[in-house]
Amino acid sequence: MRLWSPFFERSLSSQFSVAKSPVFHLDDDDDADAVYAMLKHMYGMTFNQHPDNFAHRVSRLQFLWKAYVVADKYDCPSMRLAIITRTERYLGNQISLDHHLVTARCTFYEDLIQAISKICGPDALQLACPGMRDAVFDWLCRNFDLCIQEEGFNMAVRDGTLLDAQ
Repeated sequence: MRLWSPFFERSLSSQFSVAKSPVFHLDDDDDADAVYAMLKHMYGMTFNQHPDNFAHRVSRLQFLWKAYVVADKYDCPSMRLAIITRTERYLGNQISLDHHLVTARCTFYEDLIQAISKICGPDALQLACPGMRDAVFDWLCRNFDLCIQEEGFNMAVRDGTLLDAQ
């Protein structure tokens, strides 16, 4: 665990009681599936390749974001990178070769709007590493002309809930 996370390295090698305790308590606010994915990643089941991380997810982008928040909080750089790579691939697969959005799933726009607002919106968390925000924003810049044609996306842009001032 220490090898994968400077946070755990500092915590477990400190003089504080947490280093001597047989149990390391994580924050109750953390998404349990995301923490589980982080622990699997740290013990050799790479986030990007483990099928449980993507099977039966209602919203892949929402899960990727929750996992990224956990990886950022516990300073696991290799997991953050794997999540960014997976996010870029997932978003890239939503665009067809002739530059049209692939709308096989009608909920994609709803998921996209919710995820973008949590990642890039005015109420988004300010994380130590902005890599996920940058990846999503770059994809959005390249595909804004397609997304803005969808009514829900257009309304979210107009009412200011989708993107922050930056």
